[in-house]
Amino acid sequence: ETNTIGKIKGSDQKRSKATWPGILGVNKAKARTEELLHQSLKEIEKFGPRADPLRDIAYYIVNRTK
Repeated sequence: ETNTIGKIKGSDQKRSKATWPGILGVNKAKARTEELLHQSLKEIEKFGPRADPLRDIAYYIVNRTK
């Protein structure tokens, strides 16, 4: 899992760092992230294909596994 998230699992918790899943819970954090993704994509629709790099970044951040 360290390879997936880029750090040791539980390191934020050990440092008492506030995290989105820690505050909302994993399921609510995932749901809110999806809501924000869709809102963001809707906002950049007017830019057409020129905004594809932004779309790619947004999808990468939300769906990254490594």
